[in-house]
Amino acid sequence: AASQKIFTDNLAIIQNVSIHQSLLLSQSPTTLQIIFKPKKPSGYGFEIFSSDSSQDNWILNVSGEMNKNLAPRRKDAEEDRGESVAISRFYELYQQMGISYGKEFQAIQELRYLGNGSQAKISIDRSLVNQRYSLHPVLLDACLQSIGAAFPEIHGKELHLPYGFSSLE
Repeated sequence: AASQKIFTDNLAIIQNVSIHQSLLLSQSPTTLQIIFKPKKPSGYGFEIFSSDSSQDNWILNVSGEMNKNLAPRRKDAEEDRGESVAISRFYELYQQMGISYGKEFQAIQELRYLGNGSQAKISIDRSLVNQRYSLHPVLLDACLQSIGAAFPEIHGKELHLPYGFSSLE
């Protein structure tokens, strides 16, 4: 939602993201604070902090940059490259590692292994669409899930959690 206030045409790219500390969901309320600082003529640095209600200390969870996405949309021809990954098998391998994604969190529709990364087509259930989010948490989670396809030799055998990513368009 913050990107909609800064970039009114909704064309933002998130870059150089570092995950410093995971944010654990629990029954107790957690307060989030996002700080934007002008960084470039067309961009901002951001930091996301969290604090639970029992303590008055703030933890830096994520930092990165948000810039106006000036690049033209990629052509559909790029979607035809790479090796297709079976979605049901992909989530089955997560299940074997003890990670159970509920139906609402299985947002990956198509997935490709590109040799040096992965490409995913992601959509969420209409019941989750909410004007509060320009990037719904389930969409972001599915983007992080898709990273598993970039490492087919270990997916289903070892669990690796991302600590950052270079860009999200």
